[in-house]
Amino acid sequence: MRPTSMALAVGAMAALVLASCSQKLGELIYNDSLLCGDQDQACEPDGGRFDIYIVDRTTFEVANPAIPSFDMVAKPNSTVVGFTYLVKSPRQDSGVIAMFPDAGLVDYDIMFREFDADAGVASPAQLVQTIQRFFGASVAYQVNGAPAVAYLGGPADFSSAFWYQNDAAIAYNQSGRWVEQVAATTSAPPTSGSAPSDNGIIVGFYPALIFQGNNAVLAYRDGHFGQSAGTGDWNAADLEMAIGGPTAWTPVALLQAGNAKGAGQGGYGGRNRIIYGANTLSSGLRAAAVVSDRAGTAPDTFGADIEFSEQQSDGTWKTCGALQPLTGSSEYPSILGSNGATILPNTHAGPSIDYRSNFGYAIAVTNRSQNGAFFTACTLGSDCSQPSGWDTLDPVFQRGTGGWYASVALSPDGDPSVAYYVCSRQANQNENSCTEDHYLAVANRGLSQVWSDHEVVVDTGAVFQTRMVYIGNRRVIGYRNGASGVLQIAVEKP
Repeated sequence: MRPTSMALAVGAMAALVLASCSQKLGELIYNDSLLCGDQDQACEPDGGRFDIYIVDRTTFEVANPAIPSFDMVAKPNSTVVGFTYLVKSPRQDSGVIAMFPDAGLVDYDIMFREFDADAGVASPAQLVQTIQRFFGASVAYQVNGAPAVAYLGGPADFSSAFWYQNDAAIAYNQSGRWVEQVAATTSAPPTSGSAPSDNGIIVGFYPALIFQGNNAVLAYRDGHFGQSAGTGDWNAADLEMAIGGPTAWTPVALLQAGNAKGAGQGGYGGRNRIIYGANTLSSGLRAAAVVSDRAGTAPDTFGADIEFSEQQSDGTWKTCGALQPLTGSSEYPSILGSNGATILPNTHAGPSIDYRSNFGYAIAVTNRSQNGAFFTACTLGSDCSQPSGWDTLDPVFQRGTGGWYASVALSPDGDPSVAYYVCSRQANQNENSCTEDHYLAVANRGLSQVWSDHEVVVDTGAVFQTRMVYIGNRRVIGYRNGASGVLQIAVEKP
């Protein structure tokens, strides 16, 4: 048994220079979306419908597209969005490196920064935590307006030869100081009665965080012992939750794989996303909903399928297509039918979800196997706990090589938009062979109900991962520059 090797250093995009705007910063060549205005303003694409800004100028070696390297959320009752993101630490002086000086370790800093979409300026960057093992982060605002960030963290564990961070952790911003709390440390609780699900010490992958009043609601992947590929720990991975905090937590089981590792089963909790959903709790607070995919062979592999779990009014949870929690080997939890993996074998960076009370649930996802972005919805009045409640996957974009990093947001009027990256107008390109005609786009269905009628080019450069929200009636898209890893934001003009 050995730790599964990471792909964190795999370059995802080649650096490209376009004639309209090519400049150098040190030895890095930037594409035409960077450094074309002042130090904070980037280039506008031909359409000019979006203003593009630099959120954080720190370069970052573009990593495995299966692992989100930033998250973005709208701050309630404001024009501000909050970012958490990963950078290579300038210090490289952690106790972990000192303990294992010959292990080739790298210190990474998890950062937080706010950006005001109206003013077009970012607040100073804040250091949340320094880690060596990164598998996603999630940012949310507490009821008092202060941010919190979830990640794979906890006290450094020198008993492991690889997983120096192995807890589901949340850092709370308390009067400007980041204080780490641990929400879960082991695979049980919650318990299932199945040894593969109830044993292990490495939890907290792909966190997804919101707050219900003073309670944090944290979804995460339970990786058990973080070892072995194939039918080992990763195929037995569970999707679990911790609710409460900062120090007292209630465990919740959403999807526990146990020994159910057949086709279309197991490997739960990849690329989790959480939102406020359709139901209202007895307390009057909004219930939550979680979407994720499955990744059964490694912690950093591409995922498959779409799993959806929804909190009910009494606080319990239902998972689409399965009993909650799983009870046998014949269940295939999926919004895509009895075995969604055969429909959606490669979700690239995982599904994205949004909800509006005048629409219902909307999900966007990349099908990397078919080079397309797709959309599905569970609209008002439908039973979202059954696959029949979800629409057939609707192609948003399916030309050349693109539809990557799909992200969805619903307008206040209930019109869905999907942002996505087009690697090339040519077919059959990969992450290392995108061409100069690449671009970031956003499309909405509009009155015509035809996505292509409403496609807008946002950025004519390389892009790596996206997040999208609405600020009022304006779409706001966060993304990394695919050539440099610099964090950028596109704000739709009024």
